[in-house]
Amino acid sequence: MYKFDDIDITSLGAMPGKVPGECLAISGVFDLPKRVGETEYNWGTSIEPFVEEADIKLDGRTITLVCVVNHGMVEEFKQHAIACRKLTTDFGVFDVIQRDAIFVERHANICIVTVKLWQPEYIPVELTVNPSGGAYMLIGLFNLADDFGVYMKYKSGVRDTSKRIEVQTTSLYSSSMYREPQELSFSCFLKAGTMQEAYSKMMQFHALCVSPGIKMFTDAENKQHKIYFKDEIRCKTIADGLLSFDLKMRKLND
Repeated sequence: MYKFDDIDITSLGAMPGKVPGECLAISGVFDLPKRVGETEYNWGTSIEPFVEEADIKLDGRTITLVCVVNHGMVEEFKQHAIACRKLTTDFGVFDVIQRDAIFVERHANICIVTVKLWQPEYIPVELTVNPSGGAYMLIGLFNLADDFGVYMKYKSGVRDTSKRIEVQTTSLYSSSMYREPQELSFSCFLKAGTMQEAYSKMMQFHALCVSPGIKMFTDAENKQHKIYFKDEIRCKTIADGLLSFDLKMRKLND
């Protein structure tokens, strides 16, 4: 079910299509926006992350809806999309603004219409999952697989050396001793019984990532790393109850 304000898209000659490479008509509702504002401070010899609750501010996010629309009703459909301020979906109602181009692809008597809507304010849900603990793949005491259905493997960064910390100076700065936090990148899947359950689990995972404080990540080899998050998470819907995404962590230097 999709509605522009109170207007069901079926009354506009439309039916849900599919986002290219995904299994739903909608994308973006599973995404965590990046942090905005000042997230770190450069002391010259170290980088201080700002992870207090008052420091954590999130950007908006783009929600994309792909519909198959009767050729004769495309203009009316677009008018309602442009006027839309509340987008109703199976995952909730989102306050949006239609600000980007609308793309129309003609096929015989129907058109595939791609509408991008901007959600200017994203507020994470409250973290209500109880941590189950364990020995491996933990953030704090939260077991990523058991508590969120998240399975992950290193993609890059684990053996890398981060770039040096740059210092603003009028003279030649030659030190290479002090390094920025290391970026750990992972390929991830979230598995659930249904897409509704996957949405609920992903929202709880968002809440964990943006919760205040430095976190302790325990990897598959039982190694521990002090980490924090500031980058966005972009999800793809692969199948019913299955999401894929990349995850970036910032690791504090020992």
